[in-house]
Parts: sequence; structure tokens; C-alpha cells
Amino acid sequence: NTEGDLEEALASSLRSLELEPNHPGKMDTLARCYYALGQLDKALETQIAAVQLEPQTGQMSRQLALFREEAAVAARATSD
Repeated sequence: NTEGDLEEALASSLRSLELEPNHPGKMDTLARCYYALGQLDKALETQIAAVQLEPQTGQMSRQLALFREEAAVAARATSD
């Protein structure tokens, strides 16, 4: 869901949340859009919110773990 025009995907995802705020699945999609665009901080923030709303969804929790892992790698790279 993040192939093609990433900016359009991001805009559509943001719009979907305007229409249905705090929808965990739509927040998950938004986080993936941010991630695909290299906006890891926003991806993490959005994914954390999605998981808080729906902690029982394994896929969203796994995605959050991946984002956290990537953030840790990035943090180590900048501290070297």
C-alpha cells in the first residue's frame, strides 16, 4: 500500500483520517506512508498511537517494532 505516488498516498491517508479520526487501521496506513517517505519520526508517532488504540493487532505491533528498530539504528549511526 505504499508503492507508486507516495505523496498522493500520504495525502489520501491523511484525508481518510479527517473523515474517520483515530481509526487504528488508517493510522497504521499513514505510518507506513510516512515510513516510505523516510519520515521515521512521524511514522513512529503515528504507529504508537495506532497500537495504543488497538494493542491486540499483531501486525501493527510488529510494524511498530520494526520502526523502533530502525530508529535505534539511525540513532546509533548519528552518534558515531
